[in-house]
Amino acid sequence: MNNHFVTSSFQKNKEYIHWLQQIKEQYRRSQAKAAVRVNDAMIEFYWYLGHEIVDLKAESTWGDGVIKQLSLDLKESFPGARGFSTTNLWYVKQWYTFYSTQYQKLQQGVGEFSLSHKLRTETNSPKVQQGVGVLDFPPLLGLIGWSQHIIIVSKCKTIEEAVFYIKKSIDGNWGRNTLKQFIDSDLYHAQGSLPSNFDKTLPDDYRMKVNDMFKDPYDFGFLKMPRVYQERDLEDALTHNITRFLLELGKGFTFYGRQVELVVSGTSYFIDMLFYHIRLKCFVVVELKVTDFKPEYAGKLNFYVTAVDKLLRQEDDKPTIGLLICKSKDNTKVEWSFDGLNKPIGVAAYDLKQYLPTVEEMEKQIKLMDDNKE
Repeated sequence: MNNHFVTSSFQKNKEYIHWLQQIKEQYRRSQAKAAVRVNDAMIEFYWYLGHEIVDLKAESTWGDGVIKQLSLDLKESFPGARGFSTTNLWYVKQWYTFYSTQYQKLQQGVGEFSLSHKLRTETNSPKVQQGVGVLDFPPLLGLIGWSQHIIIVSKCKTIEEAVFYIKKSIDGNWGRNTLKQFIDSDLYHAQGSLPSNFDKTLPDDYRMKVNDMFKDPYDFGFLKMPRVYQERDLEDALTHNITRFLLELGKGFTFYGRQVELVVSGTSYFIDMLFYHIRLKCFVVVELKVTDFKPEYAGKLNFYVTAVDKLLRQEDDKPTIGLLICKSKDNTKVEWSFDGLNKPIGVAAYDLKQYLPTVEEMEKQIKLMDDNKE
Protein backbone atom coordinates (compact mmCIF):
# COMPACT_ATOMS: atom_id res chain seq x y z
CA MET A 1 0.00 0.00 0.00
CA ASN A 2 1.36 3.42 -0.99
CA ASN A 3 1.27 5.77 1.98
CA HIS A 4 2.56 8.73 -0.03
CA PHE A 5 -0.45 10.83 -0.94
CA VAL A 6 -1.56 14.43 -0.83
CA THR A 7 -4.57 15.07 1.35
CA SER A 8 -7.30 17.25 -0.11
CA SER A 9 -7.52 19.19 3.15
CA PHE A 10 -4.03 20.69 2.77
CA GLN A 11 -3.92 24.50 3.01
CA LYS A 12 -0.83 26.41 2.01
CA ASN A 13 -0.74 29.25 4.53
CA LYS A 14 2.08 31.43 5.82
CA GLU A 15 2.82 29.06 8.71
CA TYR A 16 3.42 26.20 6.26
CA ILE A 17 5.56 28.43 4.04
CA HIS A 18 7.64 29.42 7.07
CA TRP A 19 8.04 25.78 8.15
CA LEU A 20 9.01 24.64 4.65
CA GLN A 21 11.54 27.44 4.39
CA GLN A 22 13.17 26.36 7.65
CA ILE A 23 13.46 22.75 6.46
CA LYS A 24 14.98 23.75 3.12
CA GLU A 25 17.49 26.09 4.76
CA GLN A 26 18.56 23.40 7.21
CA TYR A 27 19.08 20.93 4.35
CA ARG A 28 21.16 23.44 2.42
CA ARG A 29 23.27 24.08 5.52
CA SER A 30 23.87 20.34 5.95
CA GLN A 31 24.94 20.02 2.31
CA ALA A 32 27.33 22.93 2.63
CA LYS A 33 29.13 21.86 5.83
CA ALA A 34 31.50 19.34 4.25
CA ALA A 35 32.39 21.64 1.36
CA VAL A 36 32.98 24.53 3.76
CA ARG A 37 35.57 22.58 5.75
CA VAL A 38 37.62 21.80 2.64
CA ASN A 39 37.29 25.33 1.31
CA ASP A 40 38.20 26.80 4.68
CA ALA A 41 41.54 24.96 4.75
CA MET A 42 42.47 26.07 1.23
CA ILE A 43 41.58 29.74 1.84
CA GLU A 44 43.65 29.68 5.04
CA PHE A 45 46.57 28.25 3.08
CA TYR A 46 46.22 31.08 0.54
CA TRP A 47 46.41 33.53 3.45
CA TYR A 48 49.71 31.98 4.53
CA LEU A 49 50.97 31.90 0.94
CA GLY A 50 50.04 35.53 0.41
CA HIS A 51 52.06 36.44 3.48
CA GLU A 52 55.05 34.57 2.14
CA ILE A 53 54.88 36.37 -1.21
CA VAL A 54 54.10 39.86 0.10
CA ASP A 55 55.60 40.27 3.56
CA LEU A 56 58.77 38.34 2.75
CA LYS A 57 59.20 40.38 -0.48
CA ALA A 58 59.63 37.29 -2.64
CA GLU A 59 60.08 39.26 -5.86
CA SER A 60 62.79 41.48 -4.39
CA THR A 61 64.56 38.45 -2.92
CA TRP A 62 64.45 36.06 -5.89
CA GLY A 63 63.59 38.26 -8.87
CA ASP A 64 60.49 39.15 -10.92
CA GLY A 65 60.15 35.60 -12.23
CA VAL A 66 59.68 34.04 -8.80
CA ILE A 67 55.87 33.74 -9.11
CA LYS A 68 56.14 31.82 -12.38
CA GLN A 69 58.85 29.57 -10.96
CA LEU A 70 56.88 29.00 -7.75
CA SER A 71 53.92 27.95 -9.87
CA LEU A 72 56.00 25.39 -11.76
CA ASP A 73 57.56 23.99 -8.59
CA LEU A 74 54.26 23.64 -6.73
CA LYS A 75 52.55 21.95 -9.69
CA GLU A 76 55.47 19.53 -9.97
CA SER A 77 55.33 18.74 -6.24
CA PHE A 78 51.54 18.38 -6.19
CA PRO A 79 50.50 17.01 -9.58
CA GLY A 80 46.76 17.20 -10.14
CA ALA A 81 46.28 19.86 -7.48
CA ARG A 82 44.37 22.96 -8.55
CA GLY A 83 45.14 26.55 -7.67
CA PHE A 84 48.85 26.75 -8.44
CA SER A 85 48.70 28.46 -11.84
CA THR A 86 50.73 31.64 -12.25
CA THR A 87 47.53 33.65 -12.68
CA ASN A 88 46.05 32.31 -9.47
CA LEU A 89 49.21 33.02 -7.49
CA TRP A 90 49.00 36.64 -8.63
CA TYR A 91 45.39 36.67 -7.38
CA VAL A 92 46.63 35.31 -4.03
CA LYS A 93 49.07 38.20 -3.78
CA GLN A 94 46.42 40.76 -4.73
CA TRP A 95 43.90 39.26 -2.28
CA TYR A 96 46.30 39.15 0.68
CA THR A 97 47.60 42.66 -0.02
CA PHE A 98 44.05 44.05 -0.16
CA TYR A 99 43.11 42.70 3.27
CA SER A 100 46.43 42.87 5.10
CA THR A 101 46.97 46.55 4.38
CA GLN A 102 43.62 47.34 6.07
CA TYR A 103 43.70 44.51 8.56
CA GLN A 104 42.21 46.46 11.47
CA LYS A 105 39.10 47.34 9.45
CA LEU A 106 38.81 43.72 8.36
CA GLN A 107 38.99 42.52 11.96
CA GLN A 108 36.30 45.00 12.95
CA GLY A 109 33.96 43.71 10.25
CA VAL A 110 34.69 40.11 11.20
CA GLY A 111 34.02 40.88 14.87
CA GLU A 112 30.61 42.42 14.15
CA PHE A 113 29.64 39.47 12.01
CA SER A 114 30.88 36.97 14.58
CA LEU A 115 28.73 38.49 17.31
CA SER A 116 25.55 38.46 15.23
CA HIS A 117 26.11 34.99 13.73
CA LYS A 118 28.04 33.28 16.56
CA LEU A 119 30.86 32.61 14.12
CA ARG A 120 33.48 30.26 15.43
CA THR A 121 36.75 31.92 16.37
CA GLU A 122 38.69 28.89 15.29
CA THR A 123 38.16 27.10 11.99
CA ASN A 124 37.45 23.38 11.92
CA SER A 125 39.93 22.77 9.14
CA PRO A 126 43.49 21.52 9.64
CA LYS A 127 45.75 24.42 10.59
CA VAL A 128 48.46 25.70 8.31
CA GLN A 129 51.73 26.09 10.17
CA GLN A 130 51.91 29.82 10.80
CA GLY A 131 55.21 31.54 10.20
CA VAL A 132 56.65 34.39 12.20
CA GLY A 133 54.72 37.62 11.63
CA VAL A 134 51.75 36.06 9.85
CA LEU A 135 48.56 37.97 10.61
CA ASP A 136 45.85 35.79 12.15
CA PHE A 137 43.61 34.31 9.49
CA PRO A 138 40.08 35.81 9.74
CA PRO A 139 37.62 32.85 9.84
CA LEU A 140 35.06 34.89 7.89
CA LEU A 141 37.19 34.59 4.74
CA GLY A 142 36.95 30.80 4.81
CA LEU A 143 33.17 30.81 4.48
CA ILE A 144 33.03 31.70 0.78
CA GLY A 145 34.72 30.15 -2.24
CA TRP A 146 37.95 31.30 -3.84
CA SER A 147 36.25 32.31 -7.10
CA GLN A 148 34.04 34.65 -5.07
CA HIS A 149 37.09 36.14 -3.37
CA ILE A 150 38.62 36.89 -6.76
CA ILE A 151 35.47 38.74 -7.87
CA ILE A 152 35.32 40.76 -4.65
CA VAL A 153 38.94 41.94 -4.58
CA SER A 154 38.81 42.67 -8.33
CA LYS A 155 35.72 44.87 -8.06
CA CYS A 156 35.57 46.31 -4.52
CA LYS A 157 37.45 49.47 -3.61
CA THR A 158 37.22 49.35 0.19
CA ILE A 159 37.35 46.79 2.98
CA GLU A 160 33.86 47.84 4.09
CA GLU A 161 32.42 47.07 0.67
CA ALA A 162 34.27 43.76 0.42
CA VAL A 163 33.13 42.61 3.88
CA PHE A 164 29.57 43.63 2.96
CA TYR A 165 29.57 41.29 -0.05
CA ILE A 166 31.26 38.49 1.89
CA LYS A 167 28.52 38.65 4.52
CA LYS A 168 25.78 38.80 1.89
CA SER A 169 27.29 35.80 0.08
CA ILE A 170 27.26 33.81 3.31
CA ASP A 171 23.75 34.84 4.36
CA GLY A 172 22.26 34.34 0.90
CA ASN A 173 24.36 31.33 -0.12
CA TRP A 174 25.31 33.24 -3.27
CA GLY A 175 27.25 31.60 -6.08
CA ARG A 176 29.82 33.54 -8.09
CA ASN A 177 27.34 34.59 -10.80
CA THR A 178 24.84 35.92 -8.28
CA LEU A 179 27.59 37.75 -6.42
CA LYS A 180 28.82 39.35 -9.64
CA GLN A 181 25.30 40.48 -10.54
CA PHE A 182 24.82 42.19 -7.20
CA ILE A 183 28.23 43.87 -7.30
CA ASP A 184 27.57 45.08 -10.85
CA SER A 185 24.21 46.50 -9.71
CA ASP A 186 26.03 48.22 -6.77
CA LEU A 187 23.96 46.65 -4.01
CA TYR A 188 26.42 48.04 -1.44
CA HIS A 189 25.30 51.60 -2.08
CA ALA A 190 21.67 50.75 -2.95
CA GLN A 191 20.76 48.78 0.16
CA GLY A 192 19.43 50.84 3.03
CA SER A 193 18.90 53.87 0.78
CA LEU A 194 15.14 53.35 0.34
CA PRO A 195 13.15 56.58 0.89
CA SER A 196 10.65 55.66 3.60
CA ASN A 197 8.81 56.76 6.71
CA PHE A 198 10.22 53.88 8.77
CA ASP A 199 11.83 56.29 11.25
CA LYS A 200 8.37 57.59 12.24
CA THR A 201 6.39 54.35 12.11
CA LEU A 202 8.70 51.62 13.46
CA PRO A 203 10.61 51.13 16.76
CA ASP A 204 14.32 51.93 16.52
CA ASP A 205 15.61 48.38 17.05
CA TYR A 206 13.21 46.92 14.49
CA ARG A 207 13.63 49.81 12.03
CA MET A 208 17.34 49.04 11.64
CA LYS A 209 16.52 45.48 10.58
CA VAL A 210 13.86 46.68 8.15
CA ASN A 211 16.16 49.26 6.56
CA ASP A 212 18.74 46.55 5.84
CA MET A 213 16.17 44.48 3.95
CA PHE A 214 15.18 47.10 1.38
CA LYS A 215 17.05 49.07 -1.25
CA ASP A 216 16.69 51.59 -4.05
CA PRO A 217 16.70 51.02 -6.97
CA TYR A 218 15.73 47.43 -7.75
CA ASP A 219 17.42 45.85 -10.74
CA PHE A 220 14.90 44.32 -13.15
CA GLY A 221 17.54 43.75 -15.81
CA PHE A 222 16.72 40.03 -15.75
CA LEU A 223 13.40 40.80 -17.50
CA LYS A 224 12.93 41.14 -21.24
CA MET A 225 10.17 43.65 -21.75
CA PRO A 226 8.83 45.45 -24.83
CA ARG A 227 9.45 49.18 -24.98
CA VAL A 228 5.77 49.80 -24.34
CA TYR A 229 4.21 47.77 -21.54
CA GLN A 230 1.54 48.03 -18.86
CA GLU A 231 1.57 47.32 -15.13
CA ARG A 232 -0.01 43.91 -15.66
CA ASP A 233 2.76 43.04 -18.15
CA LEU A 234 5.41 43.91 -15.56
CA GLU A 235 3.56 41.92 -12.90
CA ASP A 236 3.28 38.93 -15.25
CA ALA A 237 6.99 39.07 -16.06
CA LEU A 238 8.01 39.27 -12.39
CA THR A 239 5.69 36.39 -11.49
CA HIS A 240 7.11 34.23 -14.29
CA ASN A 241 10.59 35.06 -13.00
CA ILE A 242 9.63 34.82 -9.34
CA THR A 243 12.82 33.02 -8.30
CA ARG A 244 14.99 35.78 -9.72
CA PHE A 245 12.67 38.45 -8.31
CA LEU A 246 12.92 36.92 -4.83
CA LEU A 247 16.70 36.97 -5.16
CA GLU A 248 16.57 40.64 -6.09
CA LEU A 249 14.30 41.44 -3.15
CA GLY A 250 16.72 39.73 -0.77
CA LYS A 251 16.96 36.87 1.68
CA GLY A 252 13.87 36.07 3.73
CA PHE A 253 11.15 37.03 1.25
CA THR A 254 8.54 34.36 0.42
CA PHE A 255 5.90 34.82 -2.26
CA TYR A 256 2.36 34.77 -0.87
CA GLY A 257 0.46 35.55 -4.08
CA ARG A 258 -0.44 38.04 -6.81
CA GLN A 259 -3.67 40.00 -7.19
CA VAL A 260 -4.54 39.01 -3.61
CA GLU A 261 -8.15 39.97 -2.93
CA LEU A 262 -9.05 42.01 0.15
CA VAL A 263 -12.72 42.67 0.81
CA VAL A 264 -13.38 45.90 2.72
CA SER A 265 -17.03 46.84 3.44
CA GLY A 266 -18.22 44.69 0.58
CA THR A 267 -15.74 46.11 -1.95
CA SER A 268 -12.92 44.00 -3.39
CA TYR A 269 -9.41 45.39 -3.65
CA PHE A 270 -6.54 43.55 -5.28
CA ILE A 271 -2.89 43.80 -4.23
CA ASP A 272 -0.38 43.48 -7.07
CA MET A 273 1.97 41.16 -5.16
CA LEU A 274 2.05 40.04 -1.52
CA PHE A 275 5.06 38.61 0.28
CA TYR A 276 5.85 37.42 3.79
CA HIS A 277 9.29 38.10 5.25
CA ILE A 278 10.54 35.26 7.42
CA ARG A 279 13.17 37.24 9.33
CA LEU A 280 11.11 40.39 9.82
CA LYS A 281 8.00 38.27 10.55
CA CYS A 282 5.69 40.53 8.59
CA PHE A 283 3.70 40.82 5.39
CA VAL A 284 5.13 43.02 2.64
CA VAL A 285 2.70 44.59 0.17
CA VAL A 286 4.36 45.32 -3.19
CA GLU A 287 2.63 47.68 -5.60
CA LEU A 288 4.02 48.17 -9.11
CA LYS A 289 3.81 51.32 -11.21
CA VAL A 290 5.21 51.69 -14.72
CA THR A 291 4.98 55.49 -14.48
CA ASP A 292 6.76 58.18 -12.48
CA PHE A 293 5.82 58.41 -8.80
CA LYS A 294 2.64 60.33 -7.92
CA PRO A 295 1.76 61.35 -4.34
CA GLU A 296 -1.61 59.57 -4.49
CA TYR A 297 0.22 56.26 -4.91
CA ALA A 298 1.47 56.51 -1.31
CA GLY A 299 -2.05 57.02 0.04
CA LYS A 300 -3.36 53.99 -1.84
CA LEU A 301 -0.48 51.85 -0.58
CA ASN A 302 -1.12 53.05 2.97
CA PHE A 303 -4.72 51.83 2.62
CA TYR A 304 -3.60 48.39 1.34
CA VAL A 305 -1.15 48.01 4.23
CA THR A 306 -3.93 48.87 6.67
CA ALA A 307 -6.22 46.31 5.06
CA VAL A 308 -3.59 43.55 5.32
CA ASP A 309 -3.03 44.45 8.98
CA LYS A 310 -6.75 44.20 9.64
CA LEU A 311 -7.55 41.10 7.56
CA LEU A 312 -4.40 38.92 7.35
CA ARG A 313 -1.97 39.88 10.08
CA GLN A 314 -1.81 37.48 13.05
CA GLU A 315 -1.07 38.37 16.66
CA ASP A 316 2.59 37.33 16.45
CA ASP A 317 3.19 39.20 13.17
CA LYS A 318 5.04 42.49 13.06
CA PRO A 319 3.40 45.50 11.32
CA THR A 320 2.86 45.06 7.60
CA ILE A 321 5.24 47.02 5.36
CA GLY A 322 4.37 48.60 2.03
CA LEU A 323 6.79 48.83 -0.87
CA LEU A 324 5.96 50.83 -3.98
CA ILE A 325 8.23 50.14 -6.95
CA CYS A 326 7.79 52.66 -9.75
CA LYS A 327 9.56 53.60 -12.97
CA SER A 328 11.16 56.72 -11.47
CA LYS A 329 10.63 59.14 -8.61
CA ASP A 330 11.46 62.52 -7.17
CA ASN A 331 12.58 62.02 -3.56
CA THR A 332 11.14 65.33 -2.39
CA LYS A 333 7.69 64.37 -3.66
CA VAL A 334 8.10 60.97 -2.03
CA GLU A 335 9.08 62.41 1.35
CA TRP A 336 6.26 64.97 1.35
CA SER A 337 3.74 62.26 0.48
CA PHE A 338 4.58 60.47 3.76
CA ASP A 339 3.12 63.30 5.87
CA GLY A 340 -0.02 62.12 7.63
CA LEU A 341 0.53 58.44 6.80
CA ASN A 342 0.80 56.09 9.78
CA LYS A 343 1.83 52.86 8.08
CA PRO A 344 5.47 51.92 7.29
CA ILE A 345 5.98 52.32 3.55
CA GLY A 346 8.89 52.90 1.22
CA VAL A 347 9.21 53.95 -2.41
CA ALA A 348 11.84 52.60 -4.80
CA ALA A 349 12.53 52.90 -8.50
CA TYR A 350 13.33 50.00 -10.79
CA ASP A 351 16.01 49.75 -13.43
CA LEU A 352 14.93 47.95 -16.59
CA LYS A 353 17.95 47.67 -18.85
CA GLN A 354 16.70 45.21 -21.45
CA TYR A 355 13.88 45.66 -23.91
CA LEU A 356 12.40 43.43 -26.59
CA PRO A 357 12.13 45.25 -29.93
CA THR A 358 8.62 46.09 -31.11
CA VAL A 359 7.22 44.53 -34.29
CA GLU A 360 7.82 47.80 -36.11
CA GLU A 361 11.44 47.93 -34.93
CA MET A 362 12.01 44.34 -36.03
CA GLU A 363 10.52 45.05 -39.47
CA LYS A 364 12.75 48.12 -39.86
CA GLN A 365 15.81 46.08 -38.85
CA ILE A 366 14.96 43.30 -41.33
CA LYS A 367 14.41 45.85 -44.11
CA LEU A 368 17.73 47.50 -43.30
CA MET A 369 19.52 44.14 -43.47
CA ASP A 370 17.85 43.35 -46.82
CA ASP A 371 18.85 46.77 -48.22
CA ASN A 372 22.47 46.17 -47.17
CA LYS A 373 22.54 42.89 -49.07
CA GLU A 374 21.57 44.58 -52.37
